[in-house]
Amino acid sequence: MPDQQRTGPTTVLIVDDHRTLTELLAEVVGNDPLLTCVGVATSAAGAMSRLASVHADVVVLDARLGEDDGIALVPRIRAGWPATAVVVLTGFVDRSVVDRASAAGASAVMPKDGALSDLMTVVRYARPGTFTVPESVLRVLDTSTWARPTDRLTLREGDVLRQLAAGRDVSALSRDLGISVHTARSHVRSIHAKLGVHSQLEAVAMAHQDGFVPPTPR
Repeated sequence: MPDQQRTGPTTVLIVDDHRTLTELLAEVVGNDPLLTCVGVATSAAGAMSRLASVHADVVVLDARLGEDDGIALVPRIRAGWPATAVVVLTGFVDRSVVDRASAAGASAVMPKDGALSDLMTVVRYARPGTFTVPESVLRVLDTSTWARPTDRLTLREGDVLRQLAAGRDVSALSRDLGISVHTARSHVRSIHAKLGVHSQLEAVAMAHQDGFVPPTPR
């Protein structure tokens, strides 16, 4: 089903068992004209209760909620509210956290010690079906099991890259894939970050170099 453009500020639910951080994030979100904080929760049960009573475009979720496993909550959120994106916050960046969050359906993993401005940018653009990992996180991950740079891409990002390699622009590929132009651009930004490139031309060149897409016939 094609996704929908948000017509107003992105609504955000913050879930973290550290009240000081929760209050800080709520204040930062509240001061951003493109975001609206619709609630906070400090536990998994509290998060599910709040989601049942408010509309949240994005849930900012701590990977560890005291005794609860925050990442284990992601599939429950996605099943109950498919249009809601989940951004996982973690104080312990390692490959297992990123892999689990991606497999669970999260839209991003962000470090707690990162810049708040970076987190707010990711929250604004988070959409279901996308997956963003900042370059600062990629640098500390063990990427030895990734045989090719393109192995870092999600399935949807792979679809977008193949469309770009076929010469489709963002507007055309968004129609073909049934996603909004806004989401397509978010995928392109994520592809650039994961491949370490700065343009669509470089991304396509790397896709050909990796064998991710077949070479262009001459």
